Amino acid sequence: MFKSFAAILALLCTLVLYGQKGDFPITHHKANIKGLDFKAYDLTFDHVGLMYAATSSGLLRYDGVYWDYIETPSATFSVLVDHHNEIYVGAMGGYGKLALTESGLKYVELGSDSLINHQFRNIYDAGDSLLFVNGDIISVYHPATNNSSVYKSPDRWTIESVIHYEGQYYITTRIATYEWNGNSYKEANLFGGSLLPIKVETRKKSTIILGYDGDLYYQSNDRLQLIDLNFEASDFMWVNDSIFVVSSRNNGSLLFNIETLEEVGQINYHTGLPDNEVQAIEVDWNHGVWFAHQFGFSRVDPNSPISCLSNQEGLQGNLITSIEHNGEVLIGTSSGLFKSMPDSVFEMKVVGKRLEDDSKKSGESNNKPILKEVKWIYKRISGITNKVNDLQIHNGILLVGSNEGLFEYDSARLKKIAREPVSHIESLPRTSEFVTVDNFKVSRFVYRNGVYTELPFGLDENVVVTAFGDRKSMVWLVGTEKLRGVGLTYQGASELAEVDFSNSFMETPTICELKEGLYFITSQGYFKYNYQKNELILDEDLSSKLGKPSQHLEDPNGGFWVFDGKLWQHVDENAEATTYPYLSLFPDLRSIHLGADGGVYFINSDNKFYYYHPKDSDDTMYNSNIFYKHLFAKSSYTPYLKQVHLDYDQNYLKAEVTQPDYLGLLKVEYQYQLEGMDEDWSDWSDNNRINLNFLPEGKYTLKVRSRDVFGRVQNIDPILLVVDPPYWQTTWFYFLEVVFFASLVLISTRLNQAKASNRFLTEGLTVLTIVIIIETLQSAAGSYVQFATSPFIDFLVNLCIALVIFPLEILLKRIIKSGKVLVKIKRPKETISKDSE
Repeated sequence: MFKSFAAILALLCTLVLYGQKGDFPITHHKANIKGLDFKAYDLTFDHVGLMYAATSSGLLRYDGVYWDYIETPSATFSVLVDHHNEIYVGAMGGYGKLALTESGLKYVELGSDSLINHQFRNIYDAGDSLLFVNGDIISVYHPATNNSSVYKSPDRWTIESVIHYEGQYYITTRIATYEWNGNSYKEANLFGGSLLPIKVETRKKSTIILGYDGDLYYQSNDRLQLIDLNFEASDFMWVNDSIFVVSSRNNGSLLFNIETLEEVGQINYHTGLPDNEVQAIEVDWNHGVWFAHQFGFSRVDPNSPISCLSNQEGLQGNLITSIEHNGEVLIGTSSGLFKSMPDSVFEMKVVGKRLEDDSKKSGESNNKPILKEVKWIYKRISGITNKVNDLQIHNGILLVGSNEGLFEYDSARLKKIAREPVSHIESLPRTSEFVTVDNFKVSRFVYRNGVYTELPFGLDENVVVTAFGDRKSMVWLVGTEKLRGVGLTYQGASELAEVDFSNSFMETPTICELKEGLYFITSQGYFKYNYQKNELILDEDLSSKLGKPSQHLEDPNGGFWVFDGKLWQHVDENAEATTYPYLSLFPDLRSIHLGADGGVYFINSDNKFYYYHPKDSDDTMYNSNIFYKHLFAKSSYTPYLKQVHLDYDQNYLKAEVTQPDYLGLLKVEYQYQLEGMDEDWSDWSDNNRINLNFLPEGKYTLKVRSRDVFGRVQNIDPILLVVDPPYWQTTWFYFLEVVFFASLVLISTRLNQAKASNRFLTEGLTVLTIVIIIETLQSAAGSYVQFATSPFIDFLVNLCIALVIFPLEILLKRIIKSGKVLVKIKRPKETISKDSE
């Protein structure tokens, strides 16, 4: 009996030492496409990280931000990505694949069943072929030849699954397992014949087997072991080399460690899953586990450095604030104060003994309590049944401010200090005094020799939002229009400084005394108080270093927290900032503070209490690659191409890029540059669509890159864009023009020299030749001389061009008329005189 008690005590001490483990954080995703119901039956991920879901309304594609709906002729039940990154789909009465056509990503049917109500619920990749199973048949599709072969059930019972194990294919029906070799079946004695396997997965010599009856087995070194689940499993999947997940239709899911076969996590309604009926599970490239259920999709990250601590029983009300004190974690809520503590659950085991047994004689009971489990719960601290607003440590004592008054908590019970409501407690440095605030009233207390004494304060005529005590023994009171600094004497408070402080919306500023001075932080920036000038000055250096404080919170353990819209940072008293990347998943926090071991406790707006283990954080785990989803050019969709030719009358390109982010952690932004037209890159934006319109003829290079919240930049392969000129501006067309005009000139000249009898034809052809040549030259000149134009300017430009070309027109007329041009040549005088002699 003593040994059992010692073991239990040791276990409890260990739990207290290491703290509660908590639950994995869960994020939820839903395709809100009006008029469609997306009940999912299967999930998968392609080679670039996009998720595909087979649903009752068709197929969905998702990148963490945008949903794409792909219409199918019927409900879809299975989806698979093969080793070539082709997407295959099993539907009602048929199966097919996805293909990028001119009109977009479409479903293309590959085969069908004569019974239209048959559901192809399973697809298997067999290397050079795909196996589509609908219960009665297996349709083997060969992509290379686009042919299919159909195989029926070996015993006329429903085909439950196809298993590939140790290089051999097996078929399991409702009554037996068969070895499958093409057209032949042979009953197999797989796993000793003691079970009907419907799924077998092996990793590193460890094999998990799911039986037809919902039992789960583990096999290693030819030893088969039943895994205790307490429910019927519907599916399982490896998460990584050491963890696998098991799902059910009624009890949510469990995570197990393969080495110990111990449960490492629960995912169900009590831990944040919207529904215990899990339709499908899948694991993404970051080892996140996805669950499909009636209300959408949920993702759990087993590698997350964050644990949810608010799912344990006992916690009530809306969570407001928390603190760690003397090894205990306490939470103030809208209904009281709660403490996290371990709870032992025992069960009685009756041991039969003879009446003459010595233990009976000694009075010992035969009923021995056996420790079943030790779990964490929240226990209410009696004494407060209403809202707790603030928890502060004053000289090692935990003070509790609530709507029922001010209390002291000594790790055992609450002791009431004052009856007036308290919204904020401020411990004054270097003294044994502290003040409390509740809108219009500021109270002042001193603690000496175990006794609390209220001292006079005064100055109660103005609204006070919060208070702060600095190291100069001044207490700063934040109001709606003024910021007042007061000094304290035994008789009360006396005003020492007053600064204009516009705060009509009663924003609570974060006040912190850093090494550089006293700071008041609002959504407008970081304001430093100048004691000599009695004014607040915006600290531009701190603003550029930390970014705009879109959210800011005081840390009761020192320093403050700031969120710039992308990242949370903790700023210590030396103004040194520490970034906590994973916290960016929670942009809206109610409370946050550092823990004793360097961790972070925080409460978010979803009324959840979390603990962040920054030592376990690995930012490289949360990475993905940028790629083109598709291009749209020449009125059709195409995949990524290194070079795109565009016609002059279809001189546009639309591109959609993406970088999957299912955590919402990366906060990816995009930027592009069109070399040959743009000198600079575009501004960073979360818009992933690029529209290039009315491109002039020429060659361009489209460059695109992305940037995540960690500052990591990725470049995508560039695209060479060639906009072809119109045919009348091509070399071959110019050549034809020269030949044509030369022919006209030659014919006109010959007719004029021959003095043809048909004078009308000769003159008409001459005029036509000149007009065509002049108009062509005028049009060519006009295409190279372009102005910001109006009708009048167009007229002047055309007039100038006509005047410039007019001499050429006269010259052409002479050539055509006479066949030559008379040119006067002046000879030297000496040459003339010699000739005369």
